[in-house]
Amino acid sequence: MRYYLFVLVICITSLTVNANDTTLHAGVYRNSDNTFTLRWNTNDKTLTTNPRVVGLGSSTLAGYLLSYPDRLGDKISAWLTANTSGATWINLSVAGYASANLLPTAQGGTPGSNIDSALNCHPDFIFISLPTNDVANGLTNTAIMANFRYLDALALNSGVPVFWETTQPRTTFSATLQTQLKELADSIRAAWPTRYVEGFSTVVNTAASTDAEINPAYSAGDGVHLNSAGNQLIADSLFARWTNYFQPLTGVYIIERSADGNTWTTFDTVTDTVKKTYSNTYTSTQYFRVRTQYPNGTYSAYSNIVTLSVGSTSTSASLRNTNRILVDLGGDGVNTVLPNGSPMGQATATPDVYGNYWNNWYGSGGSAGFRDGAGISNLITTGDSVTTVSMKIIGAPDGTYNTTATTRAINNNGFTVGAGDYPSTAVSDNMFLHNSINPNGVILRIKGLSKNNIYHFKLWGARLDAGTTPRILETRLAAEDWTAARNMETRYGTGASPEYDRAINYSGIEGVDSLDLYLRVGTGSTFASLSLIDISYSKIDTLTACEGGNVTMSAPVAGTSYQWQQDKGSGFVNINGATSATFTLNNLLPAWSGYRFRCLADKDSSAVHYLQVNTSVTPTITISGSTSLRQYVATILSSTITNGGSYPFYQWMDSTNTHTWATITEATADTLKYTPKKTGDKILCLLSSSLTGCLTATEVSSNQLSFKVDVITAVNPDPSTGTGPRIYPNPASTTVTIDQLSNWKTITIHSLDGKSYLKRDDMQTTTSLTLAISHLPKGVYLLALTKANGTTSSMKFVKAD
Repeated sequence: MRYYLFVLVICITSLTVNANDTTLHAGVYRNSDNTFTLRWNTNDKTLTTNPRVVGLGSSTLAGYLLSYPDRLGDKISAWLTANTSGATWINLSVAGYASANLLPTAQGGTPGSNIDSALNCHPDFIFISLPTNDVANGLTNTAIMANFRYLDALALNSGVPVFWETTQPRTTFSATLQTQLKELADSIRAAWPTRYVEGFSTVVNTAASTDAEINPAYSAGDGVHLNSAGNQLIADSLFARWTNYFQPLTGVYIIERSADGNTWTTFDTVTDTVKKTYSNTYTSTQYFRVRTQYPNGTYSAYSNIVTLSVGSTSTSASLRNTNRILVDLGGDGVNTVLPNGSPMGQATATPDVYGNYWNNWYGSGGSAGFRDGAGISNLITTGDSVTTVSMKIIGAPDGTYNTTATTRAINNNGFTVGAGDYPSTAVSDNMFLHNSINPNGVILRIKGLSKNNIYHFKLWGARLDAGTTPRILETRLAAEDWTAARNMETRYGTGASPEYDRAINYSGIEGVDSLDLYLRVGTGSTFASLSLIDISYSKIDTLTACEGGNVTMSAPVAGTSYQWQQDKGSGFVNINGATSATFTLNNLLPAWSGYRFRCLADKDSSAVHYLQVNTSVTPTITISGSTSLRQYVATILSSTITNGGSYPFYQWMDSTNTHTWATITEATADTLKYTPKKTGDKILCLLSSSLTGCLTATEVSSNQLSFKVDVITAVNPDPSTGTGPRIYPNPASTTVTIDQLSNWKTITIHSLDGKSYLKRDDMQTTTSLTLAISHLPKGVYLLALTKANGTTSSMKFVKAD
């Protein structure tokens, strides 16, 4: 059997749109019954007749600190139920989220709660509420609005308008950040004058000294969130905006189709309709565009072009991830029975048509259904490998409902078609929960996890229901309270198709060997359903290499065929010619950091290699100091280094007229006291880096310093002494003589750095004196004479070799 997937493809370059014009914005999506739906505009029926609405955002829309019916999501659901027919409200908001979380998954957004997931629900319109977290995260208003506009353009290019809540006041912010909130609210109003939802001006404290304090009448008490009354003002603004935006519309629309994107023919002419479903008989890519035909015979500009691409039914159909566990909750169709005694439920074939192995969980076994303590152990992966993972229900999911039933807490969903790579049998039945288990609910305990893995848990549930009472499933982690609960509307209208991404997701769970998930029925609902649990996990192999180096990756399993793929941030694509069990990257570039690689070994992609390329650095050393000196005078040389590490090693070297470059004994510090002998003597320093990272070299040489040495051939008497004492010979090696002495009391000799070598106090009757100096180190010395009355005289002489 051949499977096809028709996917909406939008080029990023097509995202420049005017959010406030009357341009037609087309969108297309494939349905599960071999049909596809085109949309190109909105009218009053977009709101009033079977509207599908998705909410994205953070704690305000997630209902943080509030409970039913006071949460904003509750108010939206109630209004849609009361004012429209057949409405579907899907709230994907999560407390703490910011615009980065809502970006496409390929750009770092959080799957399950981002724009990808919203559009995969095929909404008619979207409401986004991100009141303050972007500002709290330090983003500028320019950066925030760039994210907002990008999300808006993505939606419009799928034919879906977005309604944007402005910022909200936040008392805990500094005055500067409060002003930023106020200015950002102005920017949102200006960007989408017909689609903004007021969340600021109606709840701000206008008497406050700063720009964005919450009016105490609308504060939830934490300085961040709004109470029920504050949420009601936002809801009222939203409902008024929807009512004004979705107006009756008449017109004739010409839909054109192309097989190549260049040659177009008329596909359909539609009157007074802005969305239509067609039979899908195509086996090749098709392109569509729409324009309006005006009564005078002229036409509007064309809408954006949308692409209906053909492929397999889901990525999982052609690409298995064997680091995955699938659990089908429901009946076995034999022992499990309805209250009337007829068999209920369907087991999922293992492997299924996609090659995935399933775990069928019938509850406590036999006909018992899901009772307190129901468990399943040694779950198998989709690759049929046994694991230590087990699941257990703590508490009775159906509470006090129908406690005399033979089979407890199992029911049919009503679906006869699958969703994505979930077969129809997996979505046909469920474990149901009853609100008598509230407020604490029951616990889904998952054990046998590995602390070395990163897990993603997806909970999917559904029930076809002609009624209007919600069937909301609420979940939370054990470390959370119910104010942080995530929820999913499990009620589908009769005739609806199951939606793969309509689920509760927990991503990035790591460092745990067990997990408790609390489940309960959302307030305002009587029942909720859980049909399947989808666990995927990975221990990403991080490959760290140096710039310019090479790295080789190996396929995780043996196969008969191999295909390496690369993900630069927008999804995995095949690497041409990379079809062996190993793959080598040569001459690595820093820009490749963050790329992911995987090998399809017989379509098994259970291992991912994350590439980290460290920039190679070069140690450097520069030396400096005085290079013009008198003979026998020392200089202090210093060094400046980079990338030397914590324990750099220095080795000074010199080159003189007696030898070429040679190390200087014990000269291994970062400074050196050095006395050059002659002009032309040179010095340098070698640096050995202790860094263990990526180095172009471990040992480098400094610049060279060349010295100019002024040789002293004589030292005249100090001019201040006139015709007084004189010293000779000068320079001298063994002795010096001082004559013309008269009435001098003391004589001292010290070096120029202050060290004393001689002092005599018996000079008063001496007229001439010869001193032995052979013991003195070579250099320049100062000879000082002092009379009894304090008169002094000094002379310099050179001690030579």
